[in-house]
Amino acid sequence: MALREKGFSPEAAVEALLYVLHRVGRPATVHELLKIRYFADKEHLSMYGGLASGDRYYAMEFGPVASGTYDLLKVAGKRAKNVPPRFVELATDALDGSDYPKVRAKREPNMEFLSQSKVDALDDAIEKCRGWDFTKRVKESHDSAWDTARARWAETGDATMSVPLISQALSNADEVLAHLAA
Repeated sequence: MALREKGFSPEAAVEALLYVLHRVGRPATVHELLKIRYFADKEHLSMYGGLASGDRYYAMEFGPVASGTYDLLKVAGKRAKNVPPRFVELATDALDGSDYPKVRAKREPNMEFLSQSKVDALDDAIEKCRGWDFTKRVKESHDSAWDTARARWAETGDATMSVPLISQALSNADEVLAHLAA
């Protein structure tokens, strides 16, 4: 493991969403897209020591939510407030949320924004989630990281799921946490 994400890129997030939408071959719900993103990020974190998305996660009622990615999806559905103009430009050009919470791709993904490791993580997450209904996605995403963050939220109002916290939910948690501490 040697890769650490530099931070959230709305451009890369849009391309990842487009990639997922093209791979599933149909419109997908916001919930589906966000859970695929979470499982892809966990896979990437386990393999490379960083989240593929560089996004910030929060433990929401129905599972972990990648904040920046969710903002882009809300823009597509015309439900976003107080988002950067660049988010509006990117989401409006690439995503059709006219049937929100379902989202459609308006174009093919630009693969220059997606490394092979990110594509592999997305592919694994798509396969993992294939055929899951809402209830199954919620159940599977309510891992130990989500549990810890929700308990903290109930006490302090902080629902943040940090990278080290997400790492603790991995089968190779000790290895990833040692890498993050290095």
